[in-house]
Amino acid sequence: GKEARAALEQAEAAQRAATRQKEQGAVMMRSLQDQSLRQRDLVNSLQKQCDLLRAGDIEAADAVDAEMADAKAAEAALEAQKMQRLQQLEGEVVELQEQLALKEKRVAQLEADLEAAAAAKKAAPSRRVSSILGELREEEEAKYNSLAQVAEAAMAAAKTAQEAERLLKIELEAARAEMVHVRGLLEDKEFALEMAQLEGAAKTA
Repeated sequence: GKEARAALEQAEAAQRAATRQKEQGAVMMRSLQDQSLRQRDLVNSLQKQCDLLRAGDIEAADAVDAEMADAKAAEAALEAQKMQRLQQLEGEVVELQEQLALKEKRVAQLEADLEAAAAAKKAAPSRRVSSILGELREEEEAKYNSLAQVAEAAMAAAKTAQEAERLLKIELEAARAEMVHVRGLLEDKEFALEMAQLEGAAKTA
């Protein structure tokens, strides 16, 4: 139906946006890692200069000490920024896991509802006819007094059950699309988190 197609198109568009976001996140983490490595190289270089100068030129050594302290502070700031990004990714992963669990639960409920609606549609005419014939037998002046009215009531009941089943199918298709979309977002976030953790482990090593 139109509603289901719209939901699928929306999910696909969101998936493309999530892919772009994942690529941007990976670029950001690589940039932070590169900056951190450059800061470490600078600190090591300054330490060597400081060691060479300390024996002969105290004033120059003090200047290098101050520059090295600034470099270390910048390196620490980058590490804090990377840690903040890791924590953010971890929080997003947990949130998406919770969303996915809810979507899966909703899909399961709709599938059960659809099965019940299909069974109701199948049983509706005979059940309604039996009910009306029972009224005819029990009351001489029953509300329904002709076979035509019995058939009409049965058809109305069948149509109602069929419409209920159709609407449930549309809702289920949309819910499945949402579930697939959230699962894709979760996989992207888990991948980004794993890459960030690997980069952090490589730096520590």
